[in-house]
Amino acid sequence: MPPPPLRVFVAPGCPGCARALELAAFVGRRRPAHTVEVVDLTDPGAVVPEAVVGTPAFLAGDRLFALGNPEPERLLAEIDRLTEATE
Repeated sequence: MPPPPLRVFVAPGCPGCARALELAAFVGRRRPAHTVEVVDLTDPGAVVPEAVVGTPAFLAGDRLFALGNPEPERLLAEIDRLTEATE
């Protein structure tokens, strides 16, 4: 069973969202087997969980991991935790 995806919620005009996109790309480079989804809140088809009350927001599976940008090392540690939990 694959680990749950990392979902990164962003919106136009969000001052931290450019960094959030960089972090999503960073995870993609460092953990290429892990699914990373970027969700733009202006997309009419975007499904936004109740936990997402601002941007940027990072969800590990269905759990809010960070509101705002986490440190890269903390983000990788969470990805590794998700992967280990499904092995």
